[in-house]
Amino acid sequence: MKRMLFALLFLPAIAEAQQISKFNDNDSLRLKSMTLPAAQNIFSAKSLFVPGFFVAYGVSSLGNNGLKNLNLELKEEIEENHPRFKTRLDDFLMFAPAAGAFMLEGAGVKGRHGLKDKLIIYGTGLGIMTATVYVLKKITHKLRPDGSKYNSFPSGHTATAFMSAEFLSREYGFRSHWYSYGGYAAAAGTGVLRMYNNKHWFADVVAGAGIGILSTKLSYWIFDKIETRKKHRVAVGY
Repeated sequence: MKRMLFALLFLPAIAEAQQISKFNDNDSLRLKSMTLPAAQNIFSAKSLFVPGFFVAYGVSSLGNNGLKNLNLELKEEIEENHPRFKTRLDDFLMFAPAAGAFMLEGAGVKGRHGLKDKLIIYGTGLGIMTATVYVLKKITHKLRPDGSKYNSFPSGHTATAFMSAEFLSREYGFRSHWYSYGGYAAAAGTGVLRMYNNKHWFADVVAGAGIGILSTKLSYWIFDKIETRKKHRVAVGY
């Protein structure tokens, strides 16, 4: 059961890879206009289904006894199999996808946006995600599985990791599906490690994943709207 539930965290990579598969890296005309399709499918029903489901699952767990019991069962299973597990890798792994995107930029690999625009988009997504996680932690006041603090829901580390993975996928996924898979593998690993470190329940991690993905999608949507208005003003002579 544990493996099946953890596998759910890899769903975004599969869904994202399916969306970007229609873009051909060898098609120079499409490659030149990658900033357009990057923003077009952000809020389609298909694009929102997985992260929306993740958030809905997490919120539902706050009042559903069945989901609460599932959280407890997973925690007990982890403690039974790995009673002394402890690592700080999750503190660094959550930034790995975004770091990869900027390293590719530094290496001269063109993404859908230039460095300045990348920084704006990522910074906006980070702000949206941080504010959302902070407010939810204050409102829900959920105790962490290790009993340390009442700020368990949602997982901020996982939200950061999946926000970064979505960012990497949107910037470079059209070049290779492996960028998407690699980014989301790091994000899923972050979520799993948060559970193994006894810092979050399964539902906290799932909700964090959804929030992270949606934060990046919203960031791209905002950026696209602002750029469209700028182009319109230039076109009409404002």
